[in-house]
Amino acid sequence: GKIHPIFETAQSSERAVRFEVPPEGTLIPIRDYDISKVVIPRMVLDLGTLTLKSGWLLQGAIGLAQQLGALKSSGKDQWTAQFTPAVLKMSGGEATYERRLDLLLDESMHLATWGTADIANDRVNLILAFMPETLEKVFGLSVAPDDALRLSLRGALSGPSVDFAKAGLEVERLRQQQRLARKDPLVGALVGALATTAIGGGPIPLPSVEPLPWGELPDLAEPFEDEPIEARSSEPAEPEPEKKSVEQQAIEGLMSILRKKKE
Repeated sequence: GKIHPIFETAQSSERAVRFEVPPEGTLIPIRDYDISKVVIPRMVLDLGTLTLKSGWLLQGAIGLAQQLGALKSSGKDQWTAQFTPAVLKMSGGEATYERRLDLLLDESMHLATWGTADIANDRVNLILAFMPETLEKVFGLSVAPDDALRLSLRGALSGPSVDFAKAGLEVERLRQQQRLARKDPLVGALVGALATTAIGGGPIPLPSVEPLPWGELPDLAEPFEDEPIEARSSEPAEPEPEKKSVEQQAIEGLMSILRKKKE
């Protein structure tokens, strides 16, 4: 678990984990071993499929997909995860991911991670991302190929801080923005800019292998409705005044200005 917190709860592997280190440029002191003096220009850790116990990090990611997405609660405390090879370099006590590490969790969620693990000082600066296909097929969102919900993992390697609550707010904000866009196409450009702020964050790093070793994810999420469907009665109900959020009022105000300029 020294190169990523997600491995802290690894229970078993379907096969032996393969580890490749080139002889050229590699320096591992045998006498007076010090992790900060280890130099490995490139190493490949082929993990295959692991069984992971549902620790704090996995439980947070799964809980987010269950509460705001279409992932059903199963009551399980162990999950299978298929990994692409981890490609890293080691220097000065730090392991840096040269390519992103992808994983398919329970055959339904595609996550990815990248960044740096400072093993010498027990610190991490990593990203855990819900990839675009997961946002579409688990959360029912419409996103661009480079849009991923990115969560920062920072702090102690054994238990870095990660704000799942903030991630949930970003999912809800994007969902609301897309509802507004479906009602009025004129907000499309503005919604796209706001969505990039909420979900984007620049290009996603390249994977370690292409194509990824799994197929398309199952469609778990149904397209969300513009308005909640309520039970119909024989008598038409009086319409309630719509409560508009501050964000919605701001968008509608901007659209009103744009319409006046067109006129």
